[in-house]
Amino acid sequence: MRRLFALFIFVSLFSTLLAPSLFVSASNDDWKVAAEFTYYPLAENDYGKINLVVQILTPKDDISNQRDYFIYKTVNQVVPKNGYWWRTKYIWIKHEMLDGSIVDYAPTTTVGESSVTISFSPEGVQYSWTYSTPDVTIHDEGDMSEGIAAWNHEIYYRSSAARYTYAVKPGVLVSVPKGGETWATGDYKVIFRYLLNDFYRKTLEPSYCPIFWARR
Repeated sequence: MRRLFALFIFVSLFSTLLAPSLFVSASNDDWKVAAEFTYYPLAENDYGKINLVVQILTPKDDISNQRDYFIYKTVNQVVPKNGYWWRTKYIWIKHEMLDGSIVDYAPTTTVGESSVTISFSPEGVQYSWTYSTPDVTIHDEGDMSEGIAAWNHEIYYRSSAARYTYAVKPGVLVSVPKGGETWATGDYKVIFRYLLNDFYRKTLEPSYCPIFWARR
């Protein structure tokens, strides 16, 4: 019995020591920026403006013999110009993949959460980030079969996120055949509402759709 117990302890200890070597390191440090696109501003009118940064990240190491992986990390910042009377109501984002298949995207439809965490782990290599969603309802409008990741952030009009500068930060994980490139277009729109009456709305959207691309 003592030998069996000692063997069990040895196997358990050996498995614990060996386990970390069976998994690829799960750290943001394992990723690098393959391309970055900045638009300051992307669109502007009398009611506000949109600032946009899209980073395309890829693993530093070669993690697959068959596929290359990319993460589209978006920071879409809305700046109301008269936040007291004209509040941000909707922030709409759509990314359509022209080259590459969507493996995952986030967030999905979310109600009543103070923040959301975006996390992807292709081949066990993790990358994650979090952004706040105070008084925000996220409507997932994507369709992976069509290569589309899309979100509509609906903001409660009496919240600070509606009155002041607020940024949403969704993400998309895509894969391409080994050595290939990833291409995507972006479509963005913001709707402001009048404080005293939701019937009065103003739309802000760019006059063009940005194109993003990268390769390892």
